[in-house]
Amino acid sequence: LQKTSSCCSGTAPRNGNDAYIDFKVRIDKSEIHFEEDDSGKVDFKNLELLENVVAGQLLAVKVPAEEGIPGRTVTNRVLPAKTGKDTAIKHGKGTILSEDGIELTAEINGQVVYKLGRLTVEPVFVVNGDVSLETGNIVFLGSVIIQGSVQDSFEVKAAGNVEVKGTVQKAFIEAEGDIIIHQGISGKDAARVESTGGSVFAKFCQNSNVVAEKNVVIPEGILHSHVDAGEKLYSIGRRARIAGGVIRAGDEVNTRFLGAEGATGTVIRVGVNPKILQQMDELNNIKEEVESELTTLRLDIKTLTTQKRNAGKLPPEREKMLADITAREEKLSERFDEVNTELEELNSYMGMLEHKGKICAEKVAYPGVEIYIKDKDFKIRDEYKHVKFSLEGDEIHISDYDPPDFVEGSQRITTLVRRR
Repeated sequence: LQKTSSCCSGTAPRNGNDAYIDFKVRIDKSEIHFEEDDSGKVDFKNLELLENVVAGQLLAVKVPAEEGIPGRTVTNRVLPAKTGKDTAIKHGKGTILSEDGIELTAEINGQVVYKLGRLTVEPVFVVNGDVSLETGNIVFLGSVIIQGSVQDSFEVKAAGNVEVKGTVQKAFIEAEGDIIIHQGISGKDAARVESTGGSVFAKFCQNSNVVAEKNVVIPEGILHSHVDAGEKLYSIGRRARIAGGVIRAGDEVNTRFLGAEGATGTVIRVGVNPKILQQMDELNNIKEEVESELTTLRLDIKTLTTQKRNAGKLPPEREKMLADITAREEKLSERFDEVNTELEELNSYMGMLEHKGKICAEKVAYPGVEIYIKDKDFKIRDEYKHVKFSLEGDEIHISDYDPPDFVEGSQRITTLVRRR
């Protein structure tokens, strides 16, 4: 017969569970999960191989070992139980372990790296080859170094600097710091390289868009591109040429050859921060759109009002239409006035700017180049050698070439990208 009385049976001891680490970040990146969009397409570029964290973010928690629960024999003798084994959170630079060893947090913004059981936060992320389907797009809270190139249609975004040892193709790069591209930008009319807080350095630039809050330094020339520099733009290598496209800088454009034989259309504008010009372009576009819609609405209002006057009244649906488009016309009229006011304020601000700007060509400035300095313009119709264009009073003045004053770091980086 089976014994059911508790007084005649013992209790087995239960050993405590071992301590373990509960990671709050992904430590196994061997499995890549592709996500489909609504149409069933998989975006292979967004592989999310990087995991970014911010300072103070919880990375791991140690769950302590458990005490064992003793058992008893049928004669009431205690059966000891083992306590679970302890463990510790292994951590490295860029992390902070709490005094009790229970919680690990990030000390800095950056990329979480898990190697040999140890967590670190790295402020620099290194791509050992190209940014391609193997890596996916890169988004990083520190600086990024790319040992290869950035291939077509891929993106790199960094809170620090971006350095590309190869080329940038038809891709998008954005950084809060400096962007350095050793082998240049060949953008196929679709590349965009933008530094929102620093400068851009590249060997050459062709069929691309480049924007820098500070300076742009491109030793071997800029061809058929749109380039904006908040301060200075230098293209001063032995073969340097600016030809085709639109170049804008707040203070100075300095190059070896400006334009090209055959009167290649080139626009150079200095004396106004390109951001202000961009704002004005956007406001003028809005103004044109609003003005066009207002013209249409006012014609419709005139037509419906005439019909109402002739007939004495309108059908309900047309009466509602008249009320709706009248309200829309009033709203757009207010917007039109706001845009005009903003444009007037920007024009007034431009007039108060102290820096006048200059455009310099060490060797030749060719016909076909259009020059704008603040609100004055000059179209080059003859060939000028060793020349500087600047503003004196209300006129553009032509004088001898003025060599560039190198911005900080540009001489070293120019030499570096030339050598490669």
